[in-house]
Amino acid sequence: MTIKLRAKHSEALPRLGWLAVIDFRAQVVTVICGNSVEIGDEFVVEGVWDGPFQEGGFHRAHHFFGSGLCVDGEQVFVVPSHGLVDRVVLAKRGAVTFASNSLLLLLAATGDALDPEHDYRGCCKAIIAGVRAYDPNIPVAGSGKGGVWQGFHTPQVLDRNGLKREDMSPPRKFNSFDEYHYALQSALGAIMDNAGAATRDNPIASYTTTSTGYDSTAVSALAKEFGVTHSYTTFGGPTFDGKTLEDGRPVTSALGIKALELKPRKPDRWHEQLVLAATYDGRETLYANMFERFAAQQHVVCLWSGYHGDTIWDRATSGKYLEPDIRRGDMSGFNLSEVRLDVGFINLSIPFMFSSSVRHLVHISNLPEMANWQVGGDYDRPIPRRIAEHRGVPRELFGQKKSLIMEYYTYCRNPDLAKEFMQYLTSHQDFGLMARMWYQTAEQLDYWRKKISALSVMFPQQWSARDALRPGASNLANTLYVWAVNNAKETYARNCADELQGMLK
Repeated sequence: MTIKLRAKHSEALPRLGWLAVIDFRAQVVTVICGNSVEIGDEFVVEGVWDGPFQEGGFHRAHHFFGSGLCVDGEQVFVVPSHGLVDRVVLAKRGAVTFASNSLLLLLAATGDALDPEHDYRGCCKAIIAGVRAYDPNIPVAGSGKGGVWQGFHTPQVLDRNGLKREDMSPPRKFNSFDEYHYALQSALGAIMDNAGAATRDNPIASYTTTSTGYDSTAVSALAKEFGVTHSYTTFGGPTFDGKTLEDGRPVTSALGIKALELKPRKPDRWHEQLVLAATYDGRETLYANMFERFAAQQHVVCLWSGYHGDTIWDRATSGKYLEPDIRRGDMSGFNLSEVRLDVGFINLSIPFMFSSSVRHLVHISNLPEMANWQVGGDYDRPIPRRIAEHRGVPRELFGQKKSLIMEYYTYCRNPDLAKEFMQYLTSHQDFGLMARMWYQTAEQLDYWRKKISALSVMFPQQWSARDALRPGASNLANTLYVWAVNNAKETYARNCADELQGMLK
């Protein structure tokens, strides 16, 4: 008996958010989703892939970015992005299974919460272990409750026998730059055809992001070739932390792309809370004004980005990072996984395409044929350099030094959100003004310990003054993350109360 899909839009959900209740006894999957999610006869999806949109075959696609759910006979496929900057989450509660592209929506539906006594550092960074080896479990508060299952990269498949995750496709072998470049262009062409399908209810507009680094420059060069005309970039000037932002306009000018400024500012309260609720550390609130612009637009945005280029395009990549199960060095981009659903963009992280073929790509980077694009030193990525220079970006404009936009801060940038978190620390954590002053001193000690060799000898690298003051689950980064998740999920629970009650009848 084929499972039936019943899906409807709701203004109560974030634009690209969706939540499903899967009931194999009744042979029904009930889905509520934001107004910009596409609904088909057998699928719901917010994403793009290298196949015809009207066929809805994203669960079988070679390259898929976004998320979706597909009913195929007696199986239900819950499909995450191939890019490791997004995930899906599932929870078995009684006779039904909940599934969503948002942990916040899932917790709102199940009535669960994260546990302040649990350290979620490992859960937030689970995928760093690789696509085959990551631990999918996210514990929740309360004894006897089932946890949450997070799924990355490959479809999570449900049937009457339970849940399993599909294995990865075998890596594709490339012998030359031309082979890889042609495959990349062909796949991107199919993705753009999918994004522009006339059968979509929600038109997609594409933007790119540009810096003076290798990865985003190459991605922007590819994007221009496929008709992308606008890029978000910084125009120089200071950061909140007193550093100097780079100016990406010479690169966009060389490509003939219009530059849209990313300007540091205090983020909107809700958007910052969504960023804080996505992962344990690492923020990209530099995108705050971009979030607001996307949220004000009617169409969905496909945002071309360069996450993971540091691994697959670096000549010096070695060791475990050469394995086909896709190892990340950090969680950059993942902090956007909740806020993107609210403002309405799909993270098209180009380097994840063919990323299981990393060993072949590093081999290509070191071939004699790439000599003209090998510059030496510890920042050498011939593949993106060749892609960008071939499209007219002068060599001296990019790939000269590493530049980061990741931010690491202890509290909140939005003053209203910061005040609320401080009140929580005082009333629930016994962490008032004096304790925060001591913690700030510990932060300075940890900073200088890394800077001064004598202090590094006195205090081993693994030792942290901050962890000494707030060890284990009480560490401040974990406290902030759990607080942000539980607060945001309560907001969703209130906003979606009627919809959730209707689904669970």
